[in-house]
Amino acid sequence: MKILKQKNLTTSLLLTALMLFASTNQANANMFNKFRKGFYFEKYNTAEEATNALLELHPIGSDVEGLIKTLEGAGAVVTEESEKDLENYKKFYPKEYSEWRKNGNLKTYRASYDKASPFFVFINYLKWSSDIWVGKDNKITSIKVHKNRAY
Repeated sequence: MKILKQKNLTTSLLLTALMLFASTNQANANMFNKFRKGFYFEKYNTAEEATNALLELHPIGSDVEGLIKTLEGAGAVVTEESEKDLENYKKFYPKEYSEWRKNGNLKTYRASYDKASPFFVFINYLKWSSDIWVGKDNKITSIKVHKNRAY
């Protein structure tokens, strides 16, 4: 009888843990996006692999709107850098800024993806970010992906 109670308790605890794990969106994304079709950050081990995958889908010179849809579909938040941010960049990095403008870049977008959860740090403790440079007619001039620790 005692063994049966221990078995029932173990089974209940295991089922509770599995339900908690399965009900967490972050856990679902981290576990299953690796196997889904399309671009998902979880599929890539390095920032270079993710950059190459994005460049394959959206090569330099293609329209930025398609890239934004791809990144948002992967769960990233994409924002356009404001003129104030660009002015700060110009102030602190004048040489880089003038080179950036000389190359025909007009806008910068930043994508951020962080699905880390305090309960599931061991599954995903990484934060991905992307810098997207855009030139004339909303055409992509550069894509750079970065991978860092979220905590």
